[in-house]
Amino acid sequence: MDTTASMSRGRYGFERRGWWAAVGVLVVVVLLWLVPAVADDAMAQPAASPVDPEATYRLIGDSGPEATVTPDASWLSSTGTSGPQLIFQTGDVAIVAQIFADVENIDRLWDRQARLATAANPPVWAQRQGVYTTAKGLSGPTGTLTGNRSQGERFLLASSRDPRTVLGFDIAGPPGSLDDAAETFERFLDSAEVRA
Repeated sequence: MDTTASMSRGRYGFERRGWWAAVGVLVVVVLLWLVPAVADDAMAQPAASPVDPEATYRLIGDSGPEATVTPDASWLSSTGTSGPQLIFQTGDVAIVAQIFADVENIDRLWDRQARLATAANPPVWAQRQGVYTTAKGLSGPTGTLTGNRSQGERFLLASSRDPRTVLGFDIAGPPGSLDDAAETFERFLDSAEVRA
């Protein structure tokens, strides 16, 4: 009878030699599950907070152009008061404002943005529908955005004084949600101003 084989087995018939390796594998599996979950929580988007009615919300471009917008006092902001992109929310509707610098052709920018939206996951289809002009003279192409469970509008607006600086506005939400706040969105677009 081989006594070494019987000595390597534990009380319930498990081998003692492989026990620590099994515990090590179990710890690695738990860490592989736990670490990404903790990292996701740590890097979560900041919570939306009410806009500051006293603050100036600035869009700042890479090469120096700047623009200001005035969100409605009832909106929420999740990006602070300045940056290349500002994100606002009212109800189920999201409003994304961004600045593009050194644009050579606003029509080509529209086409490129439409292709990027279509390639996104989930895809959003942008259909150009005309030209929009704000009360402060910004003008450019506008159109609709259509996704699986959302609809919206896109505006690309530039000043005749500085046509290479373009402001982009995407306003999107569930079907039927934009109609209730159309005047508020129009005031927001009219508040946009490019600073030289």
